[in-house]
Amino acid sequence: MADSICGEVEGDYSVVKVQLAGGGKEDKPVRPTKGTQLVWGGKDLSSPWGHLAALIEKGGGSVSYTYVHAADLKEPLVVVTDEGETHEDAPADEPKKAAGDKPAASGDKPAEVKHSTGGAEGHGPLFDIGVDFQFAGNTARVWAHPHAFMAGPRPLVIVLHGINGKSHKLHPSLDEKAIHVGKLAGKLIEDGKVTPLIIAAPTEFSDGPWQKFDTTKFVAEVEAAVRSQSVEIDHDNVSLVGHSGAGGSPGAGLNKIAAEGGVFDGHKLKVFGITDTCITDNNAKAYADGLAKNDTTAIYAMHKGTGGWVAYTGQTTFSKALGADQESNATEPAEDSQDVDEKLYDNGGKKPLRVSIKIKAARLAAHHKEWTAAGGYHVDVGAHNDMVPMWFWWALPRWYPATEEDKNGGLKPHPIDDPKPDDPAKPPVISGGEWANVPPAADAWADPGIDPKATGAALFAPATGLYWPVRNPKSHYGRAVCFIGSDGHGYGVGKSASGRNFLAGRPADGNPDRYHAGIDVFGDHHDIIVACEAGTVVNLYPFYPNENPLVWCLIVQHDSGVVINYGEVDPASLKKYGMKKGVKVQPGQPIAEVGRMVQDSMLHFETYPSGTRQNISYKKSNGEGFLKNYFNPTQYLLALATKGK
Repeated sequence: MADSICGEVEGDYSVVKVQLAGGGKEDKPVRPTKGTQLVWGGKDLSSPWGHLAALIEKGGGSVSYTYVHAADLKEPLVVVTDEGETHEDAPADEPKKAAGDKPAASGDKPAEVKHSTGGAEGHGPLFDIGVDFQFAGNTARVWAHPHAFMAGPRPLVIVLHGINGKSHKLHPSLDEKAIHVGKLAGKLIEDGKVTPLIIAAPTEFSDGPWQKFDTTKFVAEVEAAVRSQSVEIDHDNVSLVGHSGAGGSPGAGLNKIAAEGGVFDGHKLKVFGITDTCITDNNAKAYADGLAKNDTTAIYAMHKGTGGWVAYTGQTTFSKALGADQESNATEPAEDSQDVDEKLYDNGGKKPLRVSIKIKAARLAAHHKEWTAAGGYHVDVGAHNDMVPMWFWWALPRWYPATEEDKNGGLKPHPIDDPKPDDPAKPPVISGGEWANVPPAADAWADPGIDPKATGAALFAPATGLYWPVRNPKSHYGRAVCFIGSDGHGYGVGKSASGRNFLAGRPADGNPDRYHAGIDVFGDHHDIIVACEAGTVVNLYPFYPNENPLVWCLIVQHDSGVVINYGEVDPASLKKYGMKKGVKVQPGQPIAEVGRMVQDSMLHFETYPSGTRQNISYKKSNGEGFLKNYFNPTQYLLALATKGK
């Protein structure tokens, strides 16, 4: 059965589902949509499907669709060689192997390469800048390399930032506008130096952070955030690194984690990382004593100058207190001896390793060019913050080196020797998934270059979407998102949010009694609306309660955990696209059309926490604490406006 399915499937196997379905009443099989479904026969008894369905129903059974993910198909359809050639079928005189046959001898080429360029590769925000999720009342972010998709359990590195009580930066180590260590890791992975992995960073607005940080709970939340993207965590390959104020305070951050023995949920950390924290012998001793009974967790410490705090007892004293009491050398090629200041110390190769390195502060700027080229360094953040990418630049190749399987798996892009044509063809236009007659979205919106203003208990919805919801390439406003920036100014329509932003006053006369619970996305009457991501319809009902409602709400619980109210949609379109409770929708699938309002048509876009079943009005009398019932949709839509399909 796998062979027959493989021969017919079209599209990207990593994101497109395979649907087996009966066709229409006619004898000839007809695919309902382009590329996404394989239809076997019609309902007529003369067709194989129709005959089988009739026999099942006659016996008292019923027939329904069966969904199969392409990754479940054991035999790859196409094997891509290093030369770029493809081989779809074995020679006629070569017998096919039975499903249970053992792999070929070691001298033969393997039948399947887990990380090959012709194999599974993740697509979407998680594999680009990462996706946000909620942890301990704030926004965390997780990034995964595309080859972590469908690749079994992968390593995880957790990054704890320093003091953040005034700047209120979100997950600063995974910030696409400043430092993004995921992009640096991606470069190392593509160069065959590091195995595909995951990086996650929580956020805390505090000058004494991480007093209550729970590694077990955080890893569980990261796991929940990536599970729907077919990414798994290897719990025995989890490392944690703290920067600046993440270390140095008893009972908090690195000190707390060391006191807990470097153990979470019965697993031991692989690496206990330190980068430019408080470099004193007291702290080093606290780390060493806390991990003394741990026979697995290595310590990898790095600092420049006097470290991130005023107190400093010197490289030699700190290293010895840490357990790294022997002079050593940089481990090439992961580490460069030119970057080392004074001495590098370790524990003579004993297990678990203890390594302490002092970096020349003047050498950090020499790495800016390569970090920038990798897409992980956008502004000069100063030597102290440079120690975060520096730690990853050295630590990942040392502790998570690429395996032979990784190196032979096509991770390094194949060079293209063919000259470019004088007039290259335009890339294909991305429409709403693979559904027929769905127009593309407007061109990507230029990033305004300002972060949206935080809205108290209403945290930002995780940016897990794939498709811009309104499909109108000729829209005058394009993918503009109306919001209030962190500078207090409006953005979206010129220099204004035009009252379409989240928490805009209603009525908009300066004396509101309620507030806008969503963002109004520009659209014209009958513009097609597609699902931003996979999910299940949980409710649909009139937007305004009256006898003849013009527009309705469509509530979708998405697999990522975000609930979206696709509001003010045309009620007739819901029937047209078969929407009802329990219907599962796929990314890019048409689900509704923009409804007709008396004055202005739009998509009213609201986001809520998982489990919400209806939209919630936010009245002035509710108070700010009531905002916990909402997600702010601004970052979700901004990600789709600039990078969505």
